[in-house]
Order: sequence, then C-alpha cells, then structure tokens
Amino acid sequence: MAFFKKVVTSIKDFEKYPELANQPVISTFKYFLLLMVILTIIISSIFIYQIYNFMQYVKNNIPDFEFVNNTLQIELDEPINTKDNNLFFKTFIIDTNDIENSQFKLYRNEIANSMTGIAFLKDRVLISVGKGIQPIEYSYDKLFESMGEDNLSKEEVVSVFDSDEIFYAMTIMLTTLFIYGFMYYFVDTLMLAILVTFLGYITSMIVRMRIKFYAIFNMAIYSFTLPIILLAIYSIIHMFTGFEIIYFDIMYFGIACIYMITAILMIKLDLIKRGEELTKIIEEQARIAEWQKKDKENEEKNKKQDEEKKKEENKENDDVENKENKKEKQKDNNGRKEENTDKQENKEKEKDSVAEGSNNKEKEEKNGNDEEQKKKGKSKGSSGQSKNGTEKQKEDNGKTSSKKKTGKQRNNNEDSNRGLEPQGNMFENEKGIQE
Repeated sequence: MAFFKKVVTSIKDFEKYPELANQPVISTFKYFLLLMVILTIIISSIFIYQIYNFMQYVKNNIPDFEFVNNTLQIELDEPINTKDNNLFFKTFIIDTNDIENSQFKLYRNEIANSMTGIAFLKDRVLISVGKGIQPIEYSYDKLFESMGEDNLSKEEVVSVFDSDEIFYAMTIMLTTLFIYGFMYYFVDTLMLAILVTFLGYITSMIVRMRIKFYAIFNMAIYSFTLPIILLAIYSIIHMFTGFEIIYFDIMYFGIACIYMITAILMIKLDLIKRGEELTKIIEEQARIAEWQKKDKENEEKNKKQDEEKKKEENKENDDVENKENKKEKQKDNNGRKEENTDKQENKEKEKDSVAEGSNNKEKEEKNGNDEEQKKKGKSKGSSGQSKNGTEKQKEDNGKTSSKKKTGKQRNNNEDSNRGLEPQGNMFENEKGIQE
C-alpha cells in the first residue's frame, strides 16, 4: 500500500485497520519514520524562516551596539521588550542597565513562558528554546572565549548576515534543528505509541479478543497519523500567530487512544457480524441440505413411480404381446387345423374315389359274371339260380361293409375337427381292410 493511501486509510477508514494491523512491522516502522521526517522538515523550515526574519529585524530595528570588555554597550532610551510571533525568538529583550535580582528573575520567567525567547543583559544573555523550559544563561566572557572573539559590533554581525557564509551557517543550523527535532519527536511519539499499544492490548482483553502484540503496535502507530498531522498544522499556526491550545498535548495523545479503542471495537463488531453471517450461512446450508434431501427423496419416489409405471407398461406390453402371440398361435393352430381338415377331406375324397372305383370294378365284375352266369344258366338252369343267390348275398355284404367303413371315416373326420389329430396309419389299415 502506498504512503499517502495509508495516511488516508488510517485517518478515515476504521474498517481497514485489520488490514493495516496485518502489515509487517518493518513496513509500519518505515511509515512512522517517514511521518516523523515530514513533520521535522516542516517545523525546521519554519524555524529557519523565523531565524532569517529575526536577523532582518536586528539589522533594521536595533540601534548600533558593541560588545566591549565582555559587556554590551548600546544607546537606548529605555529597555527593548518585543513580542513578535514571526521571529524565531518570540520574546526579545535588551536591557544594559544594572538590574536588581528581582528584575533578572522577571526577565527569566518572561522568556521561560514564551515558546522561544532571548534576553541580552549587560554582562550575560538568557536563551529559552521551549515553553516551560528553564532558560540557559551564558556570560559574555565565556561566550566570546568559545568564539575566539574579544569585541563584536553590529556592523560585524550585519556583515555576517549579508555574506555568503550565512548560507552555510543556515544549512548547518537547519541540519542541527532537523536532527534535534527528529530525535525529539521520534522518541516522544514512539513512547506514546507504546503506551497506546498497552491500552489497546488491555482493551482487546476486555472485549475478549486475542490480538497479537505486533498487530496492536501497528494499529497504535497508524492511530498517530491524524495527531501528527494536527501537530504540524498547530506548529505552523502557533509559530506565526502565537495561537496556543493549552491542552494540545493531552489532545495529541487522546486522539490516538480514541483511534485505537475505536479500531478494536470495529474489529470486534466485524467479527460479530461475520459470526452472524456464518450462522446464517450454516442455517442456509442446513436448509439447502434439507431441500436437497427432499429433492432426492422426491427424485427417488419419482424414479420408483416411473419404474413401477414402466413395469406396468412392460407387463401390459407383455400381456398384449402374449395375447397377440396367443392369437397368432391360435391362428397358426387354426391354419394348421384347416390344413389338416383339408388334408383329411382330401384323403377322404381319395378314399371315397378309391372306394367308388372298387365298387365300380366289383359291379363290372358282377355284371360280367352275371352275363357269364346267364349264358351258363341257359345251360345249367337250376344250378345257375343257386349261384346267383350266393352272389347277390356277397354283393349285399360288400355294400354293407363299405357303408360301415365310410361311416367310420366320417366319425374320424369329426373328431379331427374337434382338435384331435388323425392317425397316420389309419389310411393304410382301411386300405388293407378294403383289400
């Protein structure tokens, strides 16, 4: 995630703090260092700008002065006591009179209550670099001894301001202020971030959440994003206008605490929502499982019904096929019976034709015999009549026997029409009998 995206996310998107918490500690530490560098550059640049304004103020508004024999000499009708927020030293005092101890304490407290201040007295100088911090006191003899100078005038000071060396001096001063400011803000904010981390750990224990310590530390660092930006804005406003928020330090720490607690509570709510969603998902899955079971049961029932229907249809088809097969068999049987009856009738006709032929032969033979007998009868009168009587009896016997045979054949044909098969050797026996 890019730096500026992290800045925006850490300020307004509490819901994304879990994502920030899961980032590596090295990435979070780099983010913190970059924030401190930006803050220190802004504040140091303002300091350099105000130092430049202070030099211009000395050049244009302070009368000629000179340091001689470790004392400040200046022509003034009354002491100078200036308060200007556009200058590096917000409180600027010059008093070369012999002052009492009470007046010295008054000057000391005055610059101590200012954000930055300086007081040039007759034999010493007081410097304050922070509100509430006791001013540092330097005597001129020690100061000039460290500088290697005995005397110093306004012209020499202004010539330094106007020379090219001032650029290097300002660069060195900016570097010094940057290092000092970076170390101060880095250590101060890091200690506060550790306190916020412990606060977040306690909060997570209260809401019964197990969050790793490094994750809480990451959230603590990101929770200081807005306070650091507010500090930079407040520093700019304070340095140029003197506007002061008495409890800004408390607010600076309190905003980070609020961000930490809010982020943990948002994570807890997110977990609760996820739990609710999980329960809903589980319930929905149970419903889906029930629906699936019902669908399976319905499918099985439908399959069983389909199978039963198919079985019934198959049975009906089988019955129809069986009926058709029976009908076909009956037709075949009827056809066979008709064929058998036709064959039987043909056989009977043949038998009848054979019987008629034999009868005709017998008649012809009888007729021939009768003629012969007539011829013989003429010669044999009485003997012939007796023979004719016997022949007539034979003819009558033959007719009665043929009639009996034809009656038996008709009875056999009727039995065959009733489903009985005709005997294969019947025709041969009848033939033999006729013979």
